[in-house]
Amino acid sequence: MSEAELLALAKRGDAPAIAQLIQRSSQFKDITVEASFDKGCLQVFLEALQVPDQQTLVEFIRKGLLNLQAVPIQMVRIYGQQTGEDFPDWTAEFTLKSPISPPAGFPGTPAPETSPKRIETPQPSLQELASVGDPEAIAQLLNHVLAHQHIQTTASLQGGCLHLILESPQVPEQHGVRVLVRRELLRLKIKHLRSVKANCYCIGSALPAWSDELDLTSSTSSALVAVTDSQPISSQPISNQPISRVNPRRTPSPPWLWADLIPYREVVNVDLYNNGTVRLLLFLSLFPLTGRLIFGKAEHLELTAWILGIYYSFIWGVVLDDLIKPPHFSWGHALKCALFTIFIGIPLLLLLQQVPPFNLLYATLKQQDISSVIGFILGVGVLEELCKASPLYLFLFQTHRLNDPLTASFYGAISGLGFAIAEGGEYSLRYAWGLAEGEVGFGSYILINTIRFISLPLFHAIWSAIVGYFMGLAALHPSRQWIIMGTGIGISAVLHGLYDVFSGSILGVIIIAFSILLFVTYLCRSEQMAIAMQQAEKTFKG
Repeated sequence: MSEAELLALAKRGDAPAIAQLIQRSSQFKDITVEASFDKGCLQVFLEALQVPDQQTLVEFIRKGLLNLQAVPIQMVRIYGQQTGEDFPDWTAEFTLKSPISPPAGFPGTPAPETSPKRIETPQPSLQELASVGDPEAIAQLLNHVLAHQHIQTTASLQGGCLHLILESPQVPEQHGVRVLVRRELLRLKIKHLRSVKANCYCIGSALPAWSDELDLTSSTSSALVAVTDSQPISSQPISNQPISRVNPRRTPSPPWLWADLIPYREVVNVDLYNNGTVRLLLFLSLFPLTGRLIFGKAEHLELTAWILGIYYSFIWGVVLDDLIKPPHFSWGHALKCALFTIFIGIPLLLLLQQVPPFNLLYATLKQQDISSVIGFILGVGVLEELCKASPLYLFLFQTHRLNDPLTASFYGAISGLGFAIAEGGEYSLRYAWGLAEGEVGFGSYILINTIRFISLPLFHAIWSAIVGYFMGLAALHPSRQWIIMGTGIGISAVLHGLYDVFSGSILGVIIIAFSILLFVTYLCRSEQMAIAMQQAEKTFKG
C-alpha cells in the first residue's frame, strides 16, 4: 500500500492505517503499535520490552493526530504496556478539536457547489473542552484564575486523576492556590475526574516546593458545586414572604445544630476515607495505640522493637515515596522486596559472615587501624548492600520489571527499610542487656534506641536506594549492566562502611549528610541519566 493510500485511509479514521503510520516513526522502532476505533474513540496500544515512555509518546501521537485531522476521531485513549504483563502500566486520554471543515473525500461529505458557501463549524469553548477532560483547556482556565500569582500551569489527565504542574517565579502560598484550583475544578464539573495531584515548582528548581492532593469525589465536593451554581432562595421582598406561626412558649432549636456542628453522616461516609492523607493520618495516630492494646501485656522486648521498627519505617517509606515519586510503583513488588530481605536475605548474610573471605574481614572490625576501615567497607558494606539489593535483582531486574532509575530506587529503599526493621529487633536486645548490666546509662539507652529506630532505617534506605538507582540505569544499558550495578554497590558500600567506622564522631554526621545530598542529586539527574544510558546502549549495539 502506497503512502498516499495509507494516509487517505488514516484521514477517514481507519485504525490499522493510523497504527501503521505511528509504527513507521523512528520513535516506535522497538514498540508494537495496535489501534482500534469505536464510537468516536481511537484506542492505541503500545507494547514493548520496557515500559514505553508516556510523556514523549503521548505528545507525539497527539500532535500527529491533530495534523492528520481525522474527522471521526473525537477522543483518543493510549495504553502503554510492558511485554508479558496482563495490565497496562499507564493510560493517557485526550480529546481532539474538530477541524473547521471535514477533509475532501470523507464519506458523506456533500459535493462542492459551483459557488461554494463556507460554513463555519462552531468551535467549542474552553469551558466545554475542559468539562470533557481536555488538559490544555483545563490548564488555560487555571492559568487565568492564577494569573495574579504569576503561575503557569501544565495539565495531564490519567485514569480519572488530573496531574498539575504549577510553576512560578516565587513559591506561592499553598492553601490559597489549593482553594482557587479546587473552586475552579468544581465549577467546571469535569467528567470522570475523581482526584487532583498538584506539584508546585519555583522556576529553575528541579524539586517541587510543595505537593498537594485533592479528592473531588466526596459528597462535600458535590455540595460545593451545588452551592456555587445555585441561585438565591428568593428575590422577592421580605414583606411578601409567608410568615410561619411559632409557639411563643417554645424556642425552636437551630436547624443546623447537628448537621453542621456534628456532621456525623459525613464522618461515617466511605468517601471520606478515599483520601490518602486521611488514611495516613489515621494510620500514624492509631497504629501505636492499637499495638499497645494487642501486645500491651506482653513483655517481649523484641516484639516491641519490631512494632516500632515497622512504624517508623512506614513513615520513612511515605516520605521517600513523596520525594522519589516512582512512576511504576506496585505495593506487591515492594512487599516482596521487604519480606525477602527480612526472612531470606538477612539469614543468608549471617551465613556468609562465617565463610572466607568475609569472616577474615569481620575479624578486623574491632581493631583500631586501617584494617578495620577495609573490613567495614569490604565486609559489612558490601555484604549488607548485596543483601538489600538481592530481591531487586531476583524479582525485578531479571524479569525486566525495572524500567527507570526512580522506580528501582524506591524498591531499593523499601528493601533497606525491611533490613532496618529486622536489624532493629536484634540490636534492641543488646541495648537492653547493656542497660540491665549497667554498661549503658538510661539516657544513652533512650538515645541509641531513637537512633536505631528512627535514623538508621533512613540511612539503610538511602544506601540501598542508591544501589537501586544504578540497577535502574543498568536496565536501560544492559550491555554494561554489571559495571553499572557494581558502581552503585561500590558507592553505597563505601559510604556505609565509612559511617560505621566514624559513627561516633562528627565525620559520621558529615558522611550521612553527604549520602542524603548525593541521593537527592541522583534523583534530580535521573531523567538526564536515563536518556544517556539509552543512547549509550544504542551506540554500543550500532
